[in-house]
Amino acid sequence: MREFTAPEPSPVVLVIENDVLKRLALASELRMRGLQVFEAADATEGMVVLEKIAVDVVLSDASLLRAAELAQWVREHQLPTRFVDVPATGRTSIVASSEMSTAGSQEPEHSGVVLIVEEDVFSRLTTASGLRDAGFEVLEAANADEAVIVLNALRVDALISDVEMPGRMDGLALAKWVQDRRLNTKVVLTFRDEQSLGEREKYAYFLAKPYDDFAIERILRRVLTH
Repeated sequence: MREFTAPEPSPVVLVIENDVLKRLALASELRMRGLQVFEAADATEGMVVLEKIAVDVVLSDASLLRAAELAQWVREHQLPTRFVDVPATGRTSIVASSEMSTAGSQEPEHSGVVLIVEEDVFSRLTTASGLRDAGFEVLEAANADEAVIVLNALRVDALISDVEMPGRMDGLALAKWVQDRRLNTKVVLTFRDEQSLGEREKYAYFLAKPYDDFAIERILRRVLTH
């Protein structure tokens, strides 16, 4: 009887890139190759991910702000993580945004393209992972500015964002931006129970916090069929 040998697990990869389209393109390509991939917008987010998740390889541009500090932090914590430099003109640019939106021809059919906009990187990747497991194609943005770049470049069926976000545009402003441009994108905003929404429900669907993966999945399936 032939002895069974378990396959080697795929490496866990963390992509750190402040250009959101470049980050999404590389992450999408790596996932199509069967790798488990997490995304971070900068070195600060990268540290948060590395503190909570065992990562085998970090892909980032050496010119990334605080990249040297991040590498030093990894050494000080004796993490078994390898760093691979991805030059600004390297392979990250080979996956065009149009290819990202048609990747379903090479992957199992998905339930819709969902953009998660969340400043808390660990919350963002946790929600993204759950939705990918549920069959959604998920894009990630760290803030509203990144979300606008993604929405201008790619087809997005639904957007999930917290009402409260730092910066010049919060979740409600982002929802109104989507409505004003008549994008065919459903917007789901998460909020605390005590927040007053007023007449703002005309811009979006709302989901009260705290919520779980099943609640997010249920509301997405509901809004995407309307």
